[in-house]
Amino acid sequence: MWFQLFLLASSTAAATDLTVRGTCGSTMDIEIGGVTPGGPVALYSAADSGDTAMPAACPGQLGLDEGGLTLRGEFTAGSTGEVVLSPFIPLSACGTALQALEWSTCSLSPVRFLTSSCYLETFEDGVWPVSGWTSAGSGIGTISTSAAYSGTYSLFDPEWYYNTDVGVFPGDVMSAYVNVSTGRTYLGFDADVDGAKSFVIAPNSTDIRFQRNKGYGYEELTTMSVTIPTGEWLRAEIEIIDRYFVEGRLYDTDGDLLASVTQEYDEGIEAKGIAIRSFGTHYVDDIEHHCP
Repeated sequence: MWFQLFLLASSTAAATDLTVRGTCGSTMDIEIGGVTPGGPVALYSAADSGDTAMPAACPGQLGLDEGGLTLRGEFTAGSTGEVVLSPFIPLSACGTALQALEWSTCSLSPVRFLTSSCYLETFEDGVWPVSGWTSAGSGIGTISTSAAYSGTYSLFDPEWYYNTDVGVFPGDVMSAYVNVSTGRTYLGFDADVDGAKSFVIAPNSTDIRFQRNKGYGYEELTTMSVTIPTGEWLRAEIEIIDRYFVEGRLYDTDGDLLASVTQEYDEGIEAKGIAIRSFGTHYVDDIEHHCP
């Protein structure tokens, strides 16, 4: 069994949700939120998403395939309406689909997948740029020991760099840890020599947003206002939902969601590379590409 115990979290989600952080082959954080306080919750897994009749008296269908459908555990939500699990997930479980069900309301969470890490840049070589990264701007950025999320080093205020050795596909997730002040951090995808698209963490305008960066310029798209904490490590995350839609999420230092924003790119999102840029005293660490 993956799940042996659970802890009660300290915040309340707005709706039934399921959040999975980390990569298989290690301890992962699995949070079920927006549940009726004290209510019963079940967590199911399956080999893939699909349509399966709901269990017991609940109408409708689970979003999971019948293949390998397994009840992973039944839990009681705490007073905040959340259940938080921190199991060790073996590599053999990579690609497994998860969904939570609140028994009292028959409310389902979205389907989430356990993923492996296809790429991780920790900057622990102590030099920049490292192999695979190409400059698209005039500035270089520096390796810093002033702040690091993990290890000793982080990247401080690089101009645009892209890496086409890392292809981000629909269904993939890209993340990075950022420590911000003023200015902005750009987490880029669909990137190559001609430009990128990006999820922007923008404390200078008190929001998160998406952009088109053709020729590494700046076309503003959807924004979402949010107060962004400074001087602490935040997790920025991009999920490529399909060929046209992407969601950007920003989490605080405790792993709680601060805000999210979605964007439709009419021209489509291609499986190109990743990119990074920041200015205004921003540190970046642990750029990671999670793939099913």
